[in-house]
Amino acid sequence: MTILIALFIGYAAFEIAKQSADVLCDTAVFLDDQKVRDIVLNVKGVRACHKIRSRGRVDDVYIDLHVQVKPSMHIDDAHQISYQIEEAIKSAIPGITDVVVHMEPQHR
Repeated sequence: MTILIALFIGYAAFEIAKQSADVLCDTAVFLDDQKVRDIVLNVKGVRACHKIRSRGRVDDVYIDLHVQVKPSMHIDDAHQISYQIEEAIKSAIPGITDVVVHMEPQHR
């Protein structure tokens, strides 16, 4: 019986260590990039979206993405768009806790 309990504890320890290592190593969380892209492209003023990356746990997902806007857009407007993107993603996809939007001018 003692050996069985020791094996159970060893297995549980292995699973905990594996999950912790994934989080510590910023393993990508499976996320539907197309869904994120569709959400972002529906925000007025966004011209393109790329380099979508996710990391964390399924219930604590962090997203980084690059968004292209008109080069002539004022920084205040671009900043407001980034807030709209963050709120739209958080409200549409459960588990998202942080969204970092890198704003870029779209060059032709």
